Amino acid sequence: MPTEKTFHVARYVEQAASAAGLTLDPAYVPGVVENMARIHALAGSFLDFSPPDEEEPGFVFVPSEP
Repeated sequence: MPTEKTFHVARYVEQAASAAGLTLDPAYVPGVVENMARIHALAGSFLDFSPPDEEEPGFVFVPSEP
């Protein structure tokens, strides 16, 4: 029986900040969690998209010399 994974946004924010060596001001944590939840929801729509097989990949971007 497949199990759906749950993304714990607040836990992720806490662990990601710790891994990056960042200290988040407690006053800003709710806003960071809210924005991360939005990012997670948007990413899901991209991950669920499957282009048709006949689509060709885009060109590789190569920056020009300055």
